[in-house]
Amino acid sequence: MTSLKQSVYAHHSVQMIYLCNYISLLTFFRDVGELNFENIEGFILNIPSDYKLAGFSIPFNFNRKHWIAIRKVGEEYYNLDSKLKCPELLGKESDAVRYLQDQLHEKERELLLIVTTEVAKNTSWRTEDEDQI
Repeated sequence: MTSLKQSVYAHHSVQMIYLCNYISLLTFFRDVGELNFENIEGFILNIPSDYKLAGFSIPFNFNRKHWIAIRKVGEEYYNLDSKLKCPELLGKESDAVRYLQDQLHEKERELLLIVTTEVAKNTSWRTEDEDQI
């Protein structure tokens, strides 16, 4: 591992330690339309990952998972998948909802919400309609 990569990983680890005091991860399995995107800092999508050898997918089930970060930057949402050459623009909130819904309709998908500790405590990551259910 190059020293630059080590530095980036070390910086990321330190950031995560500090963020843990302010950020909570919540597992979410239901309809993405029930989410209050305004109070969600980002998303982590856990999806199955193919095992590849020399660029070819191997059809064996190794139960490998891949984590994809979805984040709002300005007014638009981006797929920050590390397997992409650059961030992929998903679009506005409605586009992000559609993307996440499509992903969650597939097998073995899990969505984690990144919210502040306060939002986690008062459950304001949900829409008001769901609070009445």
